[in-house]
Amino acid sequence: MKQTRWRKAAFIYYNHMAAAGQLRAVPFAFNTLKFLAGECGSVDAYLWEPEQGVREFLPPNIHFYSRTLLNQSRWKPLLLRVYRFYHIGLKLRFLWKWQYDAVFAMGQIGSYIGEIVASVSRCPLVYLNDEFPQTTGHAARWIRLEKHAASKATLVVVPDESRVAPLLAQLQCARPLMTAVLPNSPLTKEAVPAIDWQTRLNLKAGVRAFLYAGSLHDWMQFPELLCSVRYWPENTVLIVQSARHDPGYRRQLAHLALKDRIVWNTEPLPEPELNSLTQFCDGSFALYRDVDDNMLFMGRASGKVMRSIAFGTPVITSNFPSLRFVSDNKLGYQITHPGEIPGCIAAMIEKRAQFRRDCVDYFEASCSFEQGWQGLIASLQTAINHGR
Repeated sequence: MKQTRWRKAAFIYYNHMAAAGQLRAVPFAFNTLKFLAGECGSVDAYLWEPEQGVREFLPPNIHFYSRTLLNQSRWKPLLLRVYRFYHIGLKLRFLWKWQYDAVFAMGQIGSYIGEIVASVSRCPLVYLNDEFPQTTGHAARWIRLEKHAASKATLVVVPDESRVAPLLAQLQCARPLMTAVLPNSPLTKEAVPAIDWQTRLNLKAGVRAFLYAGSLHDWMQFPELLCSVRYWPENTVLIVQSARHDPGYRRQLAHLALKDRIVWNTEPLPEPELNSLTQFCDGSFALYRDVDDNMLFMGRASGKVMRSIAFGTPVITSNFPSLRFVSDNKLGYQITHPGEIPGCIAAMIEKRAQFRRDCVDYFEASCSFEQGWQGLIASLQTAINHGR
């Protein structure tokens, strides 16, 4: 039996808005909780969302305190909107949580709570960051509180090395912070289910499919992608896998529909099935607009890119320096204009077998979550030894 590193740890996941980033959809967070449970006798997980959607996929030594971070009074909606007194109530509620040997915290509100719990527990604080504090829509009060929490962190963890410098610049901490990189990668050890996607999605025989998976937004260049399909090689289709999207937004894009070339699947897919669909396709898309630093420094924070290469599917992504590893390692193509997409698709079809080998080999050597976790633990131990 593996010897546990800590008797009891806390995992706190609470974003700047409750609807931002469900735990199961963020491998950077979900896999951290899963692996943390393997290092501890028990873990208390404080989540904004109900545990019913995640409990069955995680070890039994995790105890959930779902929605306990929310104020349950009738004033909750107002408090959540203005953030005026919410932080004071949270501090009073968590000052007595002193029984932990380590605290892992993520999200703008989660990091604030994590600092409180780590302080009263006198234990290391691991601050997980996948979204820069100074993001459009974040309240100034919570930006200040997140910066304060980060300044007390034993270790700062980000999903891509390109994000370290801009994050530290935004945090403006008086003391140097130790950092580690943990990619936003899916776990690949479990078997991928064999699914006949051609039949399930009613695709024509021999069609070559390319995948867009996730929510629909302009900043993911979704309209440009739809426009490009008309110019793709014959016998190709775009599969849009999006269980969570605004019907009104889809209605606005109805004029870009292309019969038999754009296939919509709004059925929620469990992660194994999403992995299977990704593996089935000849390529995928992870396009972003440069709207802020979160996009510009996307890198291995992109769940779309990481899932695609993990399961041997090349990706077409944006021409940002942080995503240069895609083109440098022949994992797909970087583009600057949607007019380049048809040529990339033709090349992906022609070199499908080689792309599959290159993607899987690169992921196993450089992007696996397991390797990143070992690096995180080593960095945390170094930080503790240096009295952080």
